[in-house]
Amino acid sequence: MATRRRKLRDLIRSGQTYWLMDRYDEALADLSRAIELEPGNVWAIVRRGETHREMERYDEARADFDRATELDPSYQPPAV
Repeated sequence: MATRRRKLRDLIRSGQTYWLMDRYDEALADLSRAIELEPGNVWAIVRRGETHREMERYDEARADFDRATELDPSYQPPAV
């Protein structure tokens, strides 16, 4: 269990780091793997949505932001 949580944390961190470095393909890959490990992880879903938005993949971004809102109704998605 701890190993899975650590892997999830590491994937989200590396995805965010890649995102900050404008390495969106790598960010998308790591964030998608994190979501595979924990499909309900709102933070990973939002970050992936932001990555899609930066890549001008607006339909995918909107889908991730909508999913995040379903999981956490208090989440306020950005305009896409």
